[in-house]
Amino acid sequence: MQFCIVGAGPRGLVALERLIAEAGQLGADDKLKITLFESSDYPGCGPNYAPDQPLCNQLNVPLRDIPIPRRSPVHGELSYSAFPSFQQWYKAREPVNDSVADVFPPRAEIGNYLQARFKSIVEANKASVELICDEVVAICEQDGQWHLHTKESTQPYRFDEALLAVGHQPADSDSNLERWKEQTSGSDLCTLHLEPYPNQLFVESKKIDKTSVVALRGMGLSMIDIVKSLTVGRGGEYLVTDRSNLKMQYRPCGREPGCIVPFSLDGLPMAPKPVSSAIDSRFDVSDDAIQTLKTLLAADESNFSGNALRDLMIRQASAIAGSVYVKQGDYFSTSITKIAMDSHTVGKLAQRWLQDEDFDHQSIIDSSQPVHLIMQQFLAMATGNMMPSLDFCIGQVWRKLQPCFYECLSFRQFKPEVIESAMALDQRLKRYAFGPPVEATAMLLALYENGLLLFKIADDPDIHLSSKGWELRDDDDDDCIVANVMINTVLDEAQLSAMNSDLMIQLNSDGYTEAVHSKLGAKALQDGRLIQSRETETGLAASGRLVMGSVFEADALLCCFGDDMTLWSREALARQMNQVVVS
Repeated sequence: MQFCIVGAGPRGLVALERLIAEAGQLGADDKLKITLFESSDYPGCGPNYAPDQPLCNQLNVPLRDIPIPRRSPVHGELSYSAFPSFQQWYKAREPVNDSVADVFPPRAEIGNYLQARFKSIVEANKASVELICDEVVAICEQDGQWHLHTKESTQPYRFDEALLAVGHQPADSDSNLERWKEQTSGSDLCTLHLEPYPNQLFVESKKIDKTSVVALRGMGLSMIDIVKSLTVGRGGEYLVTDRSNLKMQYRPCGREPGCIVPFSLDGLPMAPKPVSSAIDSRFDVSDDAIQTLKTLLAADESNFSGNALRDLMIRQASAIAGSVYVKQGDYFSTSITKIAMDSHTVGKLAQRWLQDEDFDHQSIIDSSQPVHLIMQQFLAMATGNMMPSLDFCIGQVWRKLQPCFYECLSFRQFKPEVIESAMALDQRLKRYAFGPPVEATAMLLALYENGLLLFKIADDPDIHLSSKGWELRDDDDDDCIVANVMINTVLDEAQLSAMNSDLMIQLNSDGYTEAVHSKLGAKALQDGRLIQSRETETGLAASGRLVMGSVFEADALLCCFGDDMTLWSREALARQMNQVVVS
């Protein structure tokens, strides 16, 4: 039995482990050969967790919550030893104390861990597991097998089963980026970077100096990575001046750009994670509430149409957030704050805000304020020094409900518009639920106070590209900021029709895929098998961003270590063993 896994990042690693474990359970380990294809320089972890990236790139998940469990050993023809959980492995290397404040490890350390875990399998199974460092550019079914073509191959590789675990795929750029690319081609005055990673480039770039004005398109997690690359990555230093309020001061090194100007469509910053497990526990959701939500989400898909699923999620999250918000008053003296509303009233307010992000109320943070004031309030809330706003509270509750959404809303047969509207709401709330470590917000504020980081044009500025650079103007201000460097920090959406790698163009054009919705990824069954454009399933399987919409979430690390790869392994092995018996 010849199996292949295209993509040897975290999902490819999990698929490899589960495939070997299931083969041993089924007594098929002596018949199985596995080939992995990885086009990046980082087999086992992929470029997102590259071990050589700047150490200032942090996870946005605290060490205590990193969902990479211990691996039990497998014995047989195909085998591997036990491997510790990430927490065990990391604490053995870096003694940490996260009892007072959460620790957010560098993403490079996840890469080191995953590569070590991957290497332990490949080295133990040299006769049965092969790694090919080449890019797969086409896959087709022929004579009952999958024929794979790579950039370097002259003949196709042939396999009985194939899994696509390819992660982020390049996608069509929007019209603004394409126009800027054409206009800056060959320019010595303007520099455009279409991708934020690898961001070591911005640490080392000689084109960025103290005379540079760097504009950052996007205000999410990638923007924070780039800002840190341009400051602490180049030798600057953040000094904590008030530990209880987590206030910082920035000490320049002289290699920073003249200023950094981030902007986005709404100009709103991300809300940071609570500083510690103690503060985070204030937003905990009861087991009973989770079980009720699971029961409601398990209703037959035919019961949902239009925005019905989204509205159900809103009602349940609002009711839970109402109770959690009212309890926040218990942590503050009445001289500081007093909640005069009951949980039912607060729940109704939460519901209105979730249905309409422009809804205003005194309990909701004023988004018309200057960006740095919003960030200061978020920082105070995350450190437990200020009563949380209702929107901050909703975001933390939503984060704790997300694993339930991931579990209950993946591989369901909802109407396209039903799942799309539910996922759009989840995307909107990522500004709160997927927020950075609280230290990152403190760093941004320190840069703002230093004058290196400007928020004057943060909210959807008018942009004109001239011979001098990008001229950025706020609608309410005649002042103009001219940036000579533009870095796009907005990552591509997982939209099947926009993916433009050679492999995806071929699969889409040959009918091996069918989109869940025009804004989402490919349809797939629970065992990962893709549903073709002619509405029949194929033996070709996929995981992650490629099937976004079939799965509710793909970018969270939690989703890499779920049960979907176990089911794929089990079903694929059963198919091949059945064919052997029949033949």
